[in-house]
Amino acid sequence: AIATLARRNVDMASTSAADALAGAKPGDEIGIVIDAFLTRKGGPEKLAAALSKVDMKTDPAKLALRYMYTAGRSDEGLSAVLTKAAGLTTDPKPPTPAQLKDLVAEATAKGDPARGEAIFRRADLGCFKCHALTKAGGNVGPELSALGGSSPIDYVLASILDPNAAIKEQYTTRVITTTAEQIFTGVVVTRDNQRVVLRDATGKLIPVPLTDIDSEREGKSLMPEGLTKFLTRQELLDLSRFLGELGKAGPYAIPSGRTIQRWRILRPSEAQLVKETPNDETFTRMVLGAKPETWEKAYGMVAGQLPLAELRQPGKSEVVYAQGEVELATAGTIQFDVKGLVSRVWIDGKSMPKEWDGRAALAPGRHTITLRLDTASDPNGAVRVEVSKSTGAAVQFEVVNGE
Repeated sequence: AIATLARRNVDMASTSAADALAGAKPGDEIGIVIDAFLTRKGGPEKLAAALSKVDMKTDPAKLALRYMYTAGRSDEGLSAVLTKAAGLTTDPKPPTPAQLKDLVAEATAKGDPARGEAIFRRADLGCFKCHALTKAGGNVGPELSALGGSSPIDYVLASILDPNAAIKEQYTTRVITTTAEQIFTGVVVTRDNQRVVLRDATGKLIPVPLTDIDSEREGKSLMPEGLTKFLTRQELLDLSRFLGELGKAGPYAIPSGRTIQRWRILRPSEAQLVKETPNDETFTRMVLGAKPETWEKAYGMVAGQLPLAELRQPGKSEVVYAQGEVELATAGTIQFDVKGLVSRVWIDGKSMPKEWDGRAALAPGRHTITLRLDTASDPNGAVRVEVSKSTGAAVQFEVVNGE
């Protein structure tokens, strides 16, 4: 109701929005309210003014700030109000050349790339919403698998601390204001004589008819300024070191094998899927037939592991179903090398026997491999699936990664 009102009367909606956001709880869908103001002319300023008049607690402020940043926005007034309420420091200024030199030296000496990878994967930073690693993740910003091999660590650090300093042409954003006073920000995907299509920081495509455009201007980077306020100094050093190692020889090199990096995660609420392994008929109906919106995204680590600890959520089922995809250009037999504690594997709608050797003869087209995982059975473990041609097979295939 507040979001709908904001589209018609942003002044009236701001007071209700401030009250609702001030009392938000973990799990509340606050995004729809914040989006309604971010996409209205003058909306962020009106919401900031209203929030400054309420007693906003720390946790709701952090939730709102994280959502705003993962949406690619860092509007100064709204960010300042939320940052203060969250008890965080103000946005750091871009480093001077001398400060950057010191940070580079410290990151090289003290940064831990393993800890840095864990930081990159944190949901509150939203790195995967814009960036992909080993072709899995968002396609809004650059693919980062080879970053360290092509860019020195001082460039990496400077890009994190001052994302607007050097934006590559293909990632320059446009800010469009419509005649209905809506504001859309994103990278131009296509433009013709009828419409402009933008891709925003979440990967959503936004078509805007040319007849609806009131004004258009160049925008800032979709990577928001001040994102490092969520990091300690050591975390910044670790993250920079991880990004600086990507693409170099060693544990963060571009993988030579083909592992499933993009997963879909289903958290079943039906007891039939939780208490026991379903038969093929039940699996096809309740898992393969599950609505698309019930699946969540998850991405493997650079080396291909999907950590089970990241799949666990308080109050949710310990049993999850993880699904990856392969696409065959020609028919043939491929080999799935499944490592980790997995209670059952299905290829498309057929369950594989416990003594399965990993081979599957498949027709051309897209196919799914689904794993039933009990995250409590190996809390600190991981699963990894590498796909290859079966010995002697001439099959052509690709692992389906992407968003």
